[in-house]
Amino acid sequence: MTRLSKEDIQYLKYQIYQVRYDDPWISTKKTAKLLNRSISTVNRYTKKAVKEGVFHPPQPRLKQYPGKEAALFLFENKYKIFNKLLDYPGMTYLCIYHGDWNIAALYNGPMDFSQFPGYIKAVVKGPLEKIFIPKVPYISWEKSFEKMEKILTQKPTKTSAINCSTYNLDWDEEDWILYHYFKYDLKRSFNELRKKHVISWRKYQNWKKTLKEHCTILVDYYPRGYEARNGVTICFRTKYEQYIVDLFSHLPTTPLFYKVGDYLLVNLYYPKGCEKELRMFNITSTLINEGIIEDYLDGYGICNWLKDFEF
Repeated sequence: MTRLSKEDIQYLKYQIYQVRYDDPWISTKKTAKLLNRSISTVNRYTKKAVKEGVFHPPQPRLKQYPGKEAALFLFENKYKIFNKLLDYPGMTYLCIYHGDWNIAALYNGPMDFSQFPGYIKAVVKGPLEKIFIPKVPYISWEKSFEKMEKILTQKPTKTSAINCSTYNLDWDEEDWILYHYFKYDLKRSFNELRKKHVISWRKYQNWKKTLKEHCTILVDYYPRGYEARNGVTICFRTKYEQYIVDLFSHLPTTPLFYKVGDYLLVNLYYPKGCEKELRMFNITSTLINEGIIEDYLDGYGICNWLKDFEF
């Protein structure tokens, strides 16, 4: 058996990610056949990649959340208000930030936050819309930055907004049970679910067939794993949203995009170190100086709380 080099292993992990991005339900056996590898090799490095945080199990997220509001707030004491909001009715997600805002919240709106002590203002606020991620290219950080810097020399001429047209999600109770069961891993056992809920195989298959119409399947990729990266949330107000999406899609790590009100937000992850941070800063500075974005905000998450579905 040929021993794989570090470069071979890294590329194999990327290939597994690539296959899973195209088909999040693909089996290990089919993946091995596509990559011309043994099943045991693919299984071993898939488990290793998940453990290292190179990628995670495929996870569905609704493209739109009916009635769900998102907001970035400034409070005088972010730690005090964080604990106060934890048990507030309708709250589903909270995160403490350091940056242009200090509290991020998802909640079942509407909700008046100005009543809370220490409230300063809502920096960004609106319906949570259009969560999506691009496929990550297999590219070095240096080549990635070079491509992005070249794109920045060509200022966009046409405005381009991300389409966030609303629609009614006509799911019944079983659809929602399936969604919450598979929310953090589409590869979970359906038979295990049936021990608690009597859902037919046909219903499950029909749900799978239409899932991409309603959901973005999060299949992420971080070449060096979770511990080797910084995370930042950037908010853009711009007339050139598709240009921004295309620009940051050249990164060798997954950007997570979503819309809140008039802002396009992206969660970016890049390796720790001053050099990468400076290159990223220069890119965003160019966007501001060239007038491509009208407003720019950023923040770094510190800790978060998530209220999830319970069976």
